[in-house]
Amino acid sequence: MSQTLSNSQHEDAINASRRERYWRRVSEGLCPICGKQKVDSSIITCVSCLQKQAHRRSQPHRKAKTREYSRKTWRAQRDAIFADPAKLEASRAYSRKRKKIQNKRLRLEALRIIGGERGIKCVNCGCDEISILEINHKNGDASKVGRKGENCGGRLVELIVRGRRRTDDLEITCRLCNQLHYVLMIHPELMGRFRVVWSDNR
Repeated sequence: MSQTLSNSQHEDAINASRRERYWRRVSEGLCPICGKQKVDSSIITCVSCLQKQAHRRSQPHRKAKTREYSRKTWRAQRDAIFADPAKLEASRAYSRKRKKIQNKRLRLEALRIIGGERGIKCVNCGCDEISILEINHKNGDASKVGRKGENCGGRLVELIVRGRRRTDDLEITCRLCNQLHYVLMIHPELMGRFRVVWSDNR
């Protein structure tokens, strides 16, 4: 009995050490499996470890075993995270950072699709400062077309990137030209009395 208890304690100590090493590497921006520097910070592991995992999981005789091990490991990691407030906060901070990187990448890809051959710049003034470029609805129907939430924000960007939404009614404008477009739709009599000028002089 004592030998069994000793083996159990030894296994728990090893698992605790592995979890600590895992989260230390994650907090340092390293691959939690091999500990090497990651090229792409939007994925948890490095590309090499990701490919090795995909190859192992694709083997027919490993699928059931891998699935069972993944569930067990995931539950253990989840319980360890929720049991430690510091790890919980680190996990949430990492998730927010990862989500922010993914949203930025998706937004850039959507702008590239809408811009086409013209490139990523405002159709009116030619502004190419990505941080202030926006997706503008030519007909001003951002809140009228489609189901709620599908014609604006992150959902719109996702549909564009996935190819599930047409883009002929969309254009790229800077924030100023977007506001000007809104004003001219409400007051068409002011057409031609405003002009936005962009200078690329740094």
